[in-house]
Amino acid sequence: MSQKSAGAGLLPRPAAMDERKLCILVADDSKSQLTTLSFFLRTLGHDVHCASDGHEALSIADTVDVNLVISDWMMPRMSGLDLCEAIRAREDRPYVYFILLTSKADTAAISAGFASGVDDYLSKPVVHDELKARIGSGVRILELYGQLREQRHEVELAYGELKTMHDAVNRDLQAAAKLQQSFIPSEESTCLGASIATHYRPANHIGGDLVGHFQGDDRILVAYSIDVSGHGISSALLCVQLAQMFDPNNPDRNVCFEDDSNGAWRLRRVHEIAQELNDRHQTGVDCDLYFTMGLAFIDVVTGHVEMTQCGHPAALVQRRNGQVEFMGDGGSPIGLVPFASYEILSFSLAPGDRLFLYSDGLSECENVDGEQFDDTGLERFFRSRDDERPLFSLKHLMAELDRFRQNCPFSDDVSSMLIELAPEDRCNLPLKCKQAA
Repeated sequence: MSQKSAGAGLLPRPAAMDERKLCILVADDSKSQLTTLSFFLRTLGHDVHCASDGHEALSIADTVDVNLVISDWMMPRMSGLDLCEAIRAREDRPYVYFILLTSKADTAAISAGFASGVDDYLSKPVVHDELKARIGSGVRILELYGQLREQRHEVELAYGELKTMHDAVNRDLQAAAKLQQSFIPSEESTCLGASIATHYRPANHIGGDLVGHFQGDDRILVAYSIDVSGHGISSALLCVQLAQMFDPNNPDRNVCFEDDSNGAWRLRRVHEIAQELNDRHQTGVDCDLYFTMGLAFIDVVTGHVEMTQCGHPAALVQRRNGQVEFMGDGGSPIGLVPFASYEILSFSLAPGDRLFLYSDGLSECENVDGEQFDDTGLERFFRSRDDERPLFSLKHLMAELDRFRQNCPFSDDVSSMLIELAPEDRCNLPLKCKQAA
């Protein structure tokens, strides 16, 4: 890892300390004391700088990398305590060990010195052997600070590298989220005269849910709701793959179509599509992912619906008179069991009836008490709202879900699609699909 990658503002890497030679600053207004101390320290092999008062000492400390300061307490212009506080205030510099020379012996004075950041005391007159021992203690403390500073430096470098990688991953996830969102229909659209509203809310940047619809032929509206197991990138990648398998603009790749041997494409039966997806998943890349699916073919002329439910939540039907019914009772998820069989669920929709497909992230949403919204909450909501546009119904449903969960985070992706067949007074709408403006 390079220092450049860690970003600006890092502390410089500390140099290794040589125990035999320190840079020592001596501050004392007594010339004789200053001469005696500096001479003794130089005989020990240290680099010594001298100052006659605190101001001069601070000026030297600002220009020289001092390791240790030996300062008299009482000096003109700036005392030893003031000098210590000024040195401690420089947060961008390596730690300096501070020894205070004093003839004071009262506890209050010594406590004040420690509070100002003093590391050690030495009584005057100075005994050279004792000073040498105190300097040795200071060296050990400075070495510990140096080690901590080195570790901090390495942690900051590692953090810089991790932040760079995290930012790159975050940008990639945001781009992936936009790509995934491009496969989700707009909030409001029409297809073959039916009004359709969709909602998609991933628990994280990217999710494992997919909803969509397209025109299968002149009278069949194809609608699907898919929920891939797990979360994150692997689930999202499978969603993208499945979206391509339901792309109406590429019938040769769309799993819903087959060649009728006359050079044209025709729709397959819904249970055959589920079987094909299950077979493909078994022979594909080895992974632990599977998915649930609700797939419906809606004849907008007769109102006949053929649906297969592959481990997905039961579809909700809201009749025009407000009655609510749940359709389907299970089935095997796709990719979980080899050679699973799938059945056709048939029912009818009258003009003005609605079909609601949704993932279990909606019905299994929990509140602070651990209670789930479940089918009861869905039925209660739809019984109370039967006279508004599908888009408004979905928006109000999500608002109701937000009130129910009471700021508890969504633990799963939430997706849904509400389809309303054109009422009898609108059945003469042209048979085509379009996105709402």
